Amino acid sequence: KMEMEVFCHAPDSDEEEESDGDSDGDDDDDSDSDSDTDGSGDDGRRGNVTRRRDKSSSSPPSSSPSNRKRPLHISLSRPFCLQQSSLDPFLRGLKSRLCSSSSAGAGACFAPRPFPVTIDPSRPKVLINDERTRTFLCLPAVGPSVAFAGGERNG
Repeated sequence: KMEMEVFCHAPDSDEEEESDGDSDGDDDDDSDSDSDTDGSGDDGRRGNVTRRRDKSSSSPPSSSPSNRKRPLHISLSRPFCLQQSSLDPFLRGLKSRLCSSSSAGAGACFAPRPFPVTIDPSRPKVLINDERTRTFLCLPAVGPSVAFAGGERNG
């Protein structure tokens, strides 16, 4: 079962968190924590897609720096090893899950709600860090597919 979190980073502002899943009633406030997850702090929200955004993002857009679009960081909740020989089957499975009911058009897929992200799993990139100790599988976003203010699809 793949777990995914989607974050809209806002480094110098307060963040709020919205989750598409059943709440267990706990009022855990982890919105100030770093968004890079290594799986060591599993908080029980398995399989949910999480959106973090500026509290000011619901206000009308302006030219102020706090209302500019922020870059996205999409990561798996827990890192896992993927052998080179498993890369193609993994991508086929991911594409079939994300694209099975998509009306986005050929080659475009959406992540589960509440935060639709259009990705292109047919153009993966494998990146290696400078120390050559970690490898990352990157799936490119297709076009301007996310409006940060409301999370709606633009295209």
